[in-house]
Amino acid sequence: MSQRPRPRSGRRPPARRQPYLSGAIPNDQYATEPHDASLRPYLWEDDDDVAADDDEYEEPTYRVISPARLLFLLLIAAAGAVAFFGIVIEPQLPLAVSGLGVMGVALGLLALSLAGAAAALGRRGSGGRALLAALVGGLCALSGAGALGAAIVLGLLAASA
Repeated sequence: MSQRPRPRSGRRPPARRQPYLSGAIPNDQYATEPHDASLRPYLWEDDDDVAADDDEYEEPTYRVISPARLLFLLLIAAAGAVAFFGIVIEPQLPLAVSGLGVMGVALGLLALSLAGAAAALGRRGSGGRALLAALVGGLCALSGAGALGAAIVLGLLAASA
């Protein structure tokens, strides 16, 4: 017979509705001791076992690479490829401007996402990971500003030609 999962909080969930074999139905649905020995198979394990398992419980880790950040990285790579194609392989300024503009916006959004991750990691007490997330976020913000600046300059150059 499989065991029921234990609650993570201090309170016990209501017991399953089982037919009582004998005795009156207790009023306290969070009772720790059964009113009748025949009810023991239907109740939760002792509190000592729950307390011992609470010591083994680990906090969930915060993922720095989330699906949204992975999407931003893919967008940055695709926009970089478009900008590279528009500048080096077949020089077309409108293609390069659009690639740099999209890359700058994606880098800015990634920087904001990493800033939120740095704040969350700092609150949790992971100082090293928070510092790393803040540094990478700062580099993304600077790169995004540079890409947007290059897009503006190339856009003005394309408009004047």
